[in-house]
This record gives sequence, structure tokens and C-alpha cells, in this order.
Amino acid sequence: PYHSFGGHLAILSGPAGGVVGYSKTTPGQQPMIGFDMGGTSTDVSRYDPRQDEYELVLETTIDGVAIQAPQLDIHTVAAGGGSRLFWKHGLLQVGPESARAHPGPVCYRKDGGVLAVTDANLVLGRLLPQEFPRIFGPSEDQPLDVDASREAFQELLQSTIGEQSSSSSSLSLEELASGYIQVANEAMCRPIRNLTQMKGHDLGGHTLACFGGAGPQHACAMAQALGMSRVFVHRYGGVLSAYGLSMADAVADVQEPTGGLALSATDAEQEYAEPLRRLKEQAVTILQKQGFSLEEIVCTTYLNLRYQGTDNAIMTTTTTTGSTDDDDKESYQVVFEEQYQREFGFTLQRPLLVDDVRIRARVPGKSAAVTTTTTTTSAAPTEQPPQPSYTTKAFFGKRWQQVGVYHLDNKGQLKPGHVLQGPAIIIQSISTIVLEEHCSALI
Repeated sequence: PYHSFGGHLAILSGPAGGVVGYSKTTPGQQPMIGFDMGGTSTDVSRYDPRQDEYELVLETTIDGVAIQAPQLDIHTVAAGGGSRLFWKHGLLQVGPESARAHPGPVCYRKDGGVLAVTDANLVLGRLLPQEFPRIFGPSEDQPLDVDASREAFQELLQSTIGEQSSSSSSLSLEELASGYIQVANEAMCRPIRNLTQMKGHDLGGHTLACFGGAGPQHACAMAQALGMSRVFVHRYGGVLSAYGLSMADAVADVQEPTGGLALSATDAEQEYAEPLRRLKEQAVTILQKQGFSLEEIVCTTYLNLRYQGTDNAIMTTTTTTGSTDDDDKESYQVVFEEQYQREFGFTLQRPLLVDDVRIRARVPGKSAAVTTTTTTTSAAPTEQPPQPSYTTKAFFGKRWQQVGVYHLDNKGQLKPGHVLQGPAIIIQSISTIVLEEHCSALI
């Protein structure tokens, strides 16, 4: 409710809605990487359905401001459809500056437009002007201008790069645009590696859950660069953050420091059992005041553990909630050591200290119906393979190719079970999906 709302709760609320959206709509039990690419930035996150809880951080810094509050672990990088393209010190550079909505990329037909990632996708034939509404130009009634984008790339190639590099004579406009796309993809791969490989997770076992208006244009190339074999694009991927907000849990978090009591001490159980009971009452009361009944509320207990003599604390929970008997005490230690080993590569033979106790009370939000179609499903034997709406020239594999363009929504060529082989372009009403070479798509 509004009377308990604080400004810090709104920070990254859009990407947080996307995390809820893909966690509740992506089929399968594989861990997931959320890839949300918009106009000015890309947000990435991780969710493991086997643990049935979101990965949180308790402290973060956003734009130089330190925020100490539980929030979803979302990493943001300044790379999106509107990220500007530069040539600096003999290198291609994407962002962090944005073309913004005004004047926007060159293809928006506005005075002062600058080259951006959207222009690169457009000149490579991966975005199709005829599939976009005619809302561009000063009077907002024109299509995207691919010729203006090509002219801007040609000018960059001849006037700027040509003056600074002797190799520019052998570089084509398409190779330049493709190079910028690769740089942008690598910039977006880095935070994904930080969320997974830097914490001991195997990227190959994850599903790339792609959403955001620009995400499906880059998802297949990103998955190839990361060594991932599975990408999921939701039907409403372009608005998945809004969709996820409608399914979010109601949550109350309360936490209290303990002063670094030893987990294995004989009196430690009594020391943190009483704070946990009190915190649970507080958290439940907060949700009850919002109109939820006691039967709807689920509580989870966390202990913020660290090794004695270190400052790397890990907020640890187990499958058992609210109990603090000896079996749970051992399981907290087991879970902590597993997480510590995965993230740091070793464990220590030292006592464990409890820095904080925490209770999270939540009322589960709505769940979406998830289709459990497997990757071996194919079109019905009596049904003809899908035919494209039309073909177009697009730049894949360092050459121009004729690729099929398929419509997923109203025009109805694609049905559940259909399989497409890349390269191809799939048009949704709210996004464009680019299917790279050596990739296949299951509808």
C-alpha cells in the first residue's frame, strides 16, 4: 500500500518485474538467466527454479548512491538499442552514451540523430521498416529510414575511420555494422558471466530467458557466445516486465543483527531463536495489515553466516523454515559451505558466526500457465512445414542471404510444434526475433 511505500522500493522495479515474469513463465527446471534488453540499457539476472527463491543482495550502489535494503540481484550494463556507436583510439565502442528517444538513432528521421545499435541492426536487414508503425520523423508519420542509416555508416567509414586506420579500405559497411553488433553483444555477455561463472555456476546448463523490446534481436548470438544451447522468448516478451509485476509476491522482510554469535555454541540456539520468533510476528503482522490472511503467508528463515576472521557473509536458508533444532543447525552449515565452495573455490576449518537473523514473509502471487513442450516436438506429420510470409535480404555469416520472414501473431503461419531453421526472422507484434545461423526455433 502507498503509506508503506518508500522511494528505494521503486529502484529497478521494471527489471524486477521482468525477473518475476520470466521465472513464472519459462518452462523446465533448468536454471535461468534473465536477459532484458531495452533502449538504453540491458539488465541481467539469475533464477533457479529448483531453489524456488530469487537471488537477493542486501547492499548495492546505484549511480554512486549506496542502498542497504534487500533487492533482487540485477546487473545493469549501458548497452541497448539506443546505445551510441563510436570509433575511439582505433577501436569500435558501443555506449555508454544513449541516443535517447529524442533525437534518437539516425533512422528515426529527426534532426540531430546519431548512430546507434538500432541503426546497425537496420542496415544488416535484421529489422524490417515495413513491420514497424509509421511513427517517425518530425510529423511522426514516416517509416524507419534505412537509407539515412546507411549514409551515416558510410560517412563514419570514410571520414572518421578512413582517416585513422589504413585497414578501412578493405572494410565494408556491413562488416562495420556487424562489428558494432558483436561489441554490443560482448558488453552484454560480461554481466551474465559475472552472475554465473564468477559465482561457480556452469553457463551451459542455463536457459537464456529473453525479454525486452530489443532482446530477441540479440538472444541467439548471445547464447552462442556464452556457450548456451537454449533460449526462451515469451510471447509477451516485449512487455514481460509489466506482465511480471501483475504476478509478483507480496513480501515483508525484517532483519536484526545478532553480534556475531557462533553457530555451534551451546547457547547460540537460544540467542537467535527468540529474535526469529519476534521477527516472524512482525513480518506476518505487516502482511496481515495489507489484508492477507495468516493461511496465505509463507515464512522463510535466513541466517547471515560467515567464517570467523572473515568478512564474506552469505545469507543462508534451508528448506526448513522457522525451526532451529540441531538438524537444521547442521543443514545451515552444509548449505553455507556448498555456496562458499562454489563461489570461492575452497572452504575453511573455522567456526561459523551468525551476523544477522532475517525473516521473509510472503504471499505467493499469481502463476502463469506454462506449456511443457519439449525441444523434440515437431509439426504434425500431416501438416506442411511453415511457409514464410515473404523473404528478405539480411546479413548473416559475413554475407547477404535471402531469409524467410515469419509472423507469429495474427497472420498465423506459425503454430505450436512448428520448427524453423536459421537464419530467419520472426515477427511478433511487440518484438522482432532474429534466428541466427546454426540455430533452430521451436514454436
